[in-house]
Amino acid sequence: MNKERLCIKIYPYNLEKDILIDNLLIYSKYVNWVKGDFDLYFMTESFSLKIYFPNGWFEMVSLNLENNQILLKIVINGNTSISCKKILERLISIYIHLIKIEEGL
Repeated sequence: MNKERLCIKIYPYNLEKDILIDNLLIYSKYVNWVKGDFDLYFMTESFSLKIYFPNGWFEMVSLNLENNQILLKIVINGNTSISCKKILERLISIYIHLIKIEEGL
């Protein structure tokens, strides 16, 4: 008899962050940079980018706004609050670094 099991992993910690990006070029560079920084982790990309790290996963979903602005919603789920905060800090530092490069600082 073949029994199927539905296994759902519930992560106790969740962080969410919204980033307003001014144009599509910066958004494309940011997503590409994140994918490169996390290239050793399993990732899926369809309507969003979802990357699985050892203690959980994070997802980046983009929403197009007026004036070529993009609202990037980042959702991080993990086993510990520390792992979620570290991932969020890493994602924010990548964005800040990219903005500094774009501004020529």
